[in-house]
Amino acid sequence: MKISIPGKVILLGEYNVCYKNTGIVGTIKKKLILETCTEREHIVNDDIFFNSILKYCDNKYGNLNNIYINISPETTLMRGKGYGFSSALCVGIVTIYMYYHNAKASKDCIFDQALKLERDLNHNLCSGIDIAACVYGGLFNYKDEKIISKCNEIIKISIIET
Repeated sequence: MKISIPGKVILLGEYNVCYKNTGIVGTIKKKLILETCTEREHIVNDDIFFNSILKYCDNKYGNLNNIYINISPETTLMRGKGYGFSSALCVGIVTIYMYYHNAKASKDCIFDQALKLERDLNHNLCSGIDIAACVYGGLFNYKDEKIISKCNEIIKISIIET
């Protein structure tokens, strides 16, 4: 299995959404690509967050029986830049576990489970806006764990790292 999860950029309300206010988020072309195989490679084995997600999912869904999840070298989404790497990792790993154990996982179910995972591992103040971007994609208005409205236009955004 190979899956691609988009990064995100929050255009408005980054911290407001934590307090049940509105935020606007959009996905970007940078992607986290996860793949399953029978050997563990392409990851740093001492990555605490990655390993804590795997342990959480093993306990919740059951282990993957000698199937490993690797971060592909094709990944263009970089960690620590504010583009939602950790949320993409949560969404991707939850998706793999859910499909491995139950092939009928809907986007809504993946959203709910990835949000619970991120809150359990990080903190309850997590709004879910990053998770929603990773799962549903596009540009949308978000409030209180729901997409309020979605923009159907393609908008080009230049991201300049200073």
